[in-house]
Amino acid sequence: FDQPDLVKAIAKHQVEFIINAYDKVTADLAIDFVIIFEDMCYNKGPLISPRTFEEFMTPYYKQITTFFWNRGVRHILVDSDGNGISLIPLLMDVGVDGTVPCEINAGSDPLLFRKMYPNLRMMGGIDKMALIKGRGAIDTAIERLPGILEKGGFIPGVDHMVPPNVSYDNYRYFCDRRREFT
Repeated sequence: FDQPDLVKAIAKHQVEFIINAYDKVTADLAIDFVIIFEDMCYNKGPLISPRTFEEFMTPYYKQITTFFWNRGVRHILVDSDGNGISLIPLLMDVGVDGTVPCEINAGSDPLLFRKMYPNLRMMGGIDKMALIKGRGAIDTAIERLPGILEKGGFIPGVDHMVPPNVSYDNYRYFCDRRREFT
C-alpha cells in the first residue's frame, strides 16, 4: 500500500516473464492445464480484499489467462490454500476456470463449490487429516463425495500436502480407495 506503483511494476515484470517463458513451450506442445500458485487465502478467507485483487491482480491475470487461452490451454487453475470461496467469482472473471486444493478444514468444500459454480474445475477435496486417522476416516472422507465425478471437472485428492505423520499403510489405502472411487 505504501508503494503501489512498485507492486504493479513487479506484476508487469512477472507477466512478461511468464509469457516469455511459455511462448515456445505453448507453441510446440498441447497443454491441457496450467496451475498458478498464489496462496492468497487462509482458513478464514482471503488475505486480500476484492478491491485489492481488482487493482493489483485483475489486469495482470487477464493478460496471463488470455495468453494461455489463445495458446489452446484447456484449463487454468489457481492453487490457493485456505478458504477462497469469495475470490472465485473474481478469478472466473479474469479467465480462471478452476481451483486447487479445495481444503476441507478451511471450508473449501467441492460439494459446496459445485452447487455455487457448476462449471468450476476442482482438485483436492479429501481431508488430509483423515489419512492420519485411518481406514474408517479415509472411507468417510471419500464417500462424502457421491455424484461429484459424474459431471466431470473434479480430480479427487488430498486437500493439501500429505502430513508427515501419515503412515505408509494409510497412504496406500487412501490411494487404493481413491482409485476405486474414480
